[in-house]
Order: sequence, then structure tokens, then C-alpha cells
Amino acid sequence: MLSDSNLLLQDLRGSLKDRTEQPLKEKQILKVLVTGTLEEKMDTLNVLRNKHLNEKRHRDIFGLIHELSLNKKDINPDALLHLIQSRAKAAEYDEMIQTWRELLDVPVTDTVGNILDILKTTYKSRVVLNEIFGTCNKLFVRNEEPVEKILTKIAAAIISTEDEKEGMGIDEAAHNVVQRALNPPKASPGLMTGLKDWDRQFGGLRKGKVISIAGYTGWGKTSVVIHFICSLLRRYRKNEVAIQFFSLEMPEEDIAVRIICWLAEVVEHQLVNQNQEAFDSGDTTPFTEEERDRILEAEAIIHDWKTNLEIVHKTLDAKEIQQKGHSFALRHQGQHVIHFLDHLGFVDKKGKENRLVFDDIMKVMKSFAVDHKATSIPLVQLKKEVANKAKRGKTYYRPDEDDIMESGAVQADSDIVILLWRPGFKLQTISYDGNSSLDVRNLIFAIVVKNRGGWAGNDILFRSLIMFNQLFDEDVDKRLQGVTALKALPNVVGMDANDKPEQNPFPPIPDEDLPF
Repeated sequence: MLSDSNLLLQDLRGSLKDRTEQPLKEKQILKVLVTGTLEEKMDTLNVLRNKHLNEKRHRDIFGLIHELSLNKKDINPDALLHLIQSRAKAAEYDEMIQTWRELLDVPVTDTVGNILDILKTTYKSRVVLNEIFGTCNKLFVRNEEPVEKILTKIAAAIISTEDEKEGMGIDEAAHNVVQRALNPPKASPGLMTGLKDWDRQFGGLRKGKVISIAGYTGWGKTSVVIHFICSLLRRYRKNEVAIQFFSLEMPEEDIAVRIICWLAEVVEHQLVNQNQEAFDSGDTTPFTEEERDRILEAEAIIHDWKTNLEIVHKTLDAKEIQQKGHSFALRHQGQHVIHFLDHLGFVDKKGKENRLVFDDIMKVMKSFAVDHKATSIPLVQLKKEVANKAKRGKTYYRPDEDDIMESGAVQADSDIVILLWRPGFKLQTISYDGNSSLDVRNLIFAIVVKNRGGWAGNDILFRSLIMFNQLFDEDVDKRLQGVTALKALPNVVGMDANDKPEQNPFPPIPDEDLPF
């Protein structure tokens, strides 16, 4: 491809007078700049100049590509699209988007006209849109601002209108509360997760709530998300629930692996290591016919979820997450929308302090809950000091709310704060609530740090099949010999936080040896 791009450049430089095939050649060389290898991009940028391009739209696109290069930013389709949206005004936008789409050989869908059509279709029954579209048309006609800013104003206008429409007086709010209490509905207002103790304490996943889940690496944060996604999409109809997962750390295929493991009940290690070398070494085994059928069925189920589950894997700052989240919620009006964010530490800081970034993104997650009555579930890491305490031999250490990264910002905008603890990551048994030898190798403790308007300070225990990303709570009472999960439970018994054990009698056990 490198030699082909050089030939194209020679043609462009040597045939400035003969423009018969020039547009096609210009398109081909721009495509190299957007989708080629780094070496191809650098070679092309070193010799290509604006004068080699005859068509204005190609020169405009090349100018943006050159700007990305001068700013030492990666030249890729997403970066170029973002630059078009942030720079192009309405009159230029459609043509530049058309050119961008042609370079990638994908259909044009996001023109100004299509954007307005989508809004009209979504809000066709709302009288208030006359005012909104009057404002939109003026903005587009004036051509004073980039399209990205115009779309942000449109979203703000719609959200403002929704707030005016959905506001209620204190008398109406009191009436609703009394009616639900005296004439209880058959079902809980929240979405049931299938985890009975969670659902009993929080009413499932309820609209308008921010539920922050904190935990150290390997303690089950992503497993909780995968379980919620699979359980909810299996339990509810398509028109009832829509899930947006901002996976800032884990790529789409890794998420697909975990979901397939949950649905098909196959081991992740086996799923991703199907090759002859692994078979010959005994590292893994081929799937049985039954397992293959379950995997194919899982793929079909995921395909059926494509309109209700959106995975966003890219580097985003708080503003970009807000825009994508509001757009998703507007597309799924009438459904219970859930936004997962994994995790706060990977939000693009744009040079800001960590504290300010956490404060910004938590306000964004809160805005989803307030503006769209969605359920927002951000994940957050614990401080590194937690691992250091374990390294010093304090394997009984139980984390608390002060161990959460930027705990103040997280708790301020959260309705519920859950702190995950997985002592089985290091130990076989612990002394817990009168049980001197509780087997914790497949238990996850959900410590309820905060529950606005409800019970807090207790533990909820899950039986976890981490290899399948599945959580259960049946048989927990038997395993705890009568301990009630919703009872306020003390911290781990048997060792003060300042004590140093003489010797750890329970060495760490790898996950594959756990007796599930």
C-alpha cells in the first residue's frame, strides 16, 4: 500500500493540468491519510501539499488532517469527525461530513437535515417543539457557530422543555406518594436484578438514582456490571429497558467475552484460548458440542440486544460523556435508561486535577438521573494505599468509605454508595459475625456505605462465579449459618487494624482452584 500511495502522489503532482481522474485520486490519497499505517501517513504528509488538491472539499479535509498532525494528535476517523463537528458551520458541515463518509465508504446519516428529522420524529407529539425548532432554524441560518455548539444548544433547549413539562407541585408529589403507599402496585417501581437482598434493600435499580460502586482491582466491579446487563436484558422486554455502557478501560470484544461467558456458562480462559497450541499443551480443551450450542445461542441473544445495549469504548472527557449520554436517553424515551461508567479514573482529565475531574463527571452522572430519570451507575477505584496495606501483611483489612478515590466528590452526588470487598481474593476463611471460619473464597461483600432515604451500614453478600461473571445470593444464609444479610453487621472480628499477624495460615488461592 505504501508504493500505491507514492504512485498516487506522483500522479497528483504530475497531472495538475489533467483533472479528468483527479477527484478519485484525491479521495484515495486522503483515505491513506485517515486509515493508513503511521508510516504511510507520515510519508504522505511529507510530500502532499494543498496545491495538489483541486476540489475545495478535499482541501478543507486535508487542512483539518494537517492541523491534527501539527498538534501531534493521532490522525484517525474519530479525531477527524470531532474536528469537523467542532469547526464546521452549518453551510460547510454537510459537505465535509459527506466527504468524511466517502473516505470511509459508509452511508451518510448525520447531516443537518437528518439530525432535525430525528428530533422531529422523536418529539412529533410535543407542541413545545415549535419554539425549539424556531430557535434551531435561526441558529443554522445565521451560520454563526460550529454545528457541535448548535447541537449542544438544541439538547439544552429540549432538556429545559422536558424539565418544565415534567415538573410537579408538592401537592401532586404528596398525592403520588400516598397512592403508592395505600394502593401498592403489583411490581416494584425499580428493575429487579435477580439478587434478592439487593432488590429487597434498594427496590432494584430505581429511576433517578445515582449508585456508585467502589472496589479494588479484581474485587468484582465489572462482574457486577456484566451481571446487571445480562440479568436485566434477559428479564425485561425491549421497550422497557435500554443500557449505555461507557467502558473507558475495556474494549468491546473483552466485554463481549464476559457477556458470552455469563450467558453460555463457559470459562473465559477457555473461550479466548481456542487454538491447537493450547490444546497440545493441555492449557485448555476444545468445546463440547453442547458448549458450542450454548455459545452460538449466546451470540444470537447478544445480536437481539443491539438496539437496547450500547457500548462506548473510547477516551472521553466529562463533556463528551454528557453529550453521548443525553443523546442516548433522548433516543430511548419511554424506557428505563441505565448508564454504566467504568470507571471514573479513566475519564480524560484535559489537564485538570483529579478532584475537579471527579467532581465534573459525578455531576454529569447526576444530570442523567435528574434530566432523564435514568439510573446512573459509575464505578470507582479504591486508593492505592488499600493494596499497600495488604502487601504489609494486613490481609484482614476491611476497606471503608475513606478508601474510595476522591470520596467526597463521589458521595456528594450519589444516592447509594456500595463498597465491594472480596477477602477470598487473598484468604480461604475469615472470622465474621460470630462465625470463626467463614469460607469466603466465592463471596463478594457489598458494604452499604450510603443509602439516601434507606438503611445503610450493613453488608449484602453475593455468591460469585467470577469465571462466568455471575452473581447469586441463594444459599447465602446456609453458608453463614443463620446470619441475616440485611442485619447491621460488624467489621471483621479477630484482628485490630493495627495488629500484625504472626503468620497468614491461609495462602492465596488462584481463581481456577476455587470450588464452585
